[in-house]
Amino acid sequence: MEERENKREETASDAELQRLVEDFITQKQVLLIQVKKGVLGKEEFLQEAGKHIDQYYHFPATKRKRLLKSFEQYIFGYSRLSPLMDDKSISDIRVVSHDCIRIKREGKRMDVYHEYGMVPFQHRKDLDITLQILKEKYPAFAQTADSYMQSETAHECNMFIMKKEIYKNYCAWLFDILFEAEKRIDSIWYSVEEYRVMGYLAERLCGIYYEWLKTQPGIRAGELPKTLFKETAPKAVLEPVYPAGVPIVLSANDKFSPYLDIMIRSVIANASPEREYDIIILYNDISEKNQHLISMAARDKQNISIRFIRVCEYFDAGKLFVDQHLSVETYYRLIIPEIMPNYHKILYLDCDMVADHDVAELYDFDLNGAVIGAAKDIDVAGQLNLNQNNWQTYATETLGLDSPYDYKRLIKVLLVSL
Repeated sequence: MEERENKREETASDAELQRLVEDFITQKQVLLIQVKKGVLGKEEFLQEAGKHIDQYYHFPATKRKRLLKSFEQYIFGYSRLSPLMDDKSISDIRVVSHDCIRIKREGKRMDVYHEYGMVPFQHRKDLDITLQILKEKYPAFAQTADSYMQSETAHECNMFIMKKEIYKNYCAWLFDILFEAEKRIDSIWYSVEEYRVMGYLAERLCGIYYEWLKTQPGIRAGELPKTLFKETAPKAVLEPVYPAGVPIVLSANDKFSPYLDIMIRSVIANASPEREYDIIILYNDISEKNQHLISMAARDKQNISIRFIRVCEYFDAGKLFVDQHLSVETYYRLIIPEIMPNYHKILYLDCDMVADHDVAELYDFDLNGAVIGAAKDIDVAGQLNLNQNNWQTYATETLGLDSPYDYKRLIKVLLVSL
């Protein structure tokens, strides 16, 4: 018995390994980053780990050796410290200290069960069928499932990091339930959105499995907040296609693609063969198909270039004023100086027009040192006289115009000297 107790003391426990890993995450992260970048070798790293054990753990030699070996396997066996992240504040070493990592639970307006089916493409009867199957096949999960369904917080998204064996067990459990649910759920008349039912159900099942997994002995579970990266593409900086070309800028969305196409074709039809035209379209959601159709207008035209530049990363559409006459795309012209710093002058045209002359003539108009060329807008003058929309108040108080009737039309045609 005494010999068995001595052996137990010499063996590093999971708790001690977990403690050592957490020590390095919080206190020695620089070393982990150096290993990940290849600056610090394996032997040097383990020497530092040994010094840390000697200073803070005071284990017998055999137990120290086994803890260091377990730590080595944890760091260099399970994870190769992938070079995806260089920021020392975000280290993928956290992955190796857990068996499963999930997104933190987020609050709901109601419990998880009743929240399912609140959108028209989800049906609660499908969830009922799935929960019944779960309880038939895996009764040990029944209590966890009921508790999770009654909770007002949920693990969103089918996203997690799991060790291989846990992942295999989870998949066997999940698909056993879903395959049976697929047989029992009548989805023959479901729409495309409704037909994604297995994904919707899998998200709820994933939450149930994770909550059950946390209760199992020896499982190290962790949670991290959900982080969304929006519009990660680098911001565009455009260079002139032609040294002495006519830069023409338009903006549109996918619904306006037909009008944009007609406008561009009218520009090309009236273009001079002696001039070069650099056509730039600012957009957010124009489909690849429509981009291709519009670009075909310049096919075989050596003096005409058409480029589509996605600029949504410059704007938070939710903070912009829009109505039936003013779309998000209206604001795109405001970033022209930022994305076209090497142009000295541009011609901005609205897309719901038709050109019946060469627009180069308009581009050549002498601004006589002015920054912007525009024309009075008689439509706005008419709107100011109507007893609706509070245009008069908006023009004087919000825009601060001293003479609203002299408002210059910057919507259809805008000539800008940059």
